[in-house]
Amino acid sequence: MFENVTNNEAILRFLIGMLLVVMLLVLDLTSQWIAVTAMGACYPVFTAIMKWDPLYALLDYLGEHVALVDRRYGEAAVTA
Repeated sequence: MFENVTNNEAILRFLIGMLLVVMLLVLDLTSQWIAVTAMGACYPVFTAIMKWDPLYALLDYLGEHVALVDRRYGEAAVTA
């Protein structure tokens, strides 16, 4: 699979995810905040392990294939 996350960024993502997990263990949070924090920790950890971010891939695709403004007509245009 293509990697779109650098080594430094993967390390930073992993550390952020682990910080959120430590927050779960240390802080006295309600059950709703535990669920939100746990789900929030999953994304950076998994993208760090895979070294691939689906949001980066989507933004890259949109940047290549979708022009936000067609300067000739002043409206949105999609190029294939």
